[in-house]
Amino acid sequence: MRTFLACPPTVSNEPHFAEKLQRGGFENVWVGGNRSFEIAEANLIPLFTPEVIALMRRTIPAEHHDRIGTAVIIKAVKPRP
Repeated sequence: MRTFLACPPTVSNEPHFAEKLQRGGFENVWVGGNRSFEIAEANLIPLFTPEVIALMRRTIPAEHHDRIGTAVIIKAVKPRP
């Protein structure tokens, strides 16, 4: 099963997310790479509704449209009870 978590992470928060997953019972937590994403890519993420995309286009300066968020890959295993 895949789970997607949408939040505004920064590189410094990645170890914090890994620690929280471990405290939540996950094992083999692996924090992979990260990359910026742009408004156009946000259309693919259910969290960003058409209204939110339109708001971002209006309120975020055009020179920042290519890096509105950071995608972080974190893998972990939740053992069965």
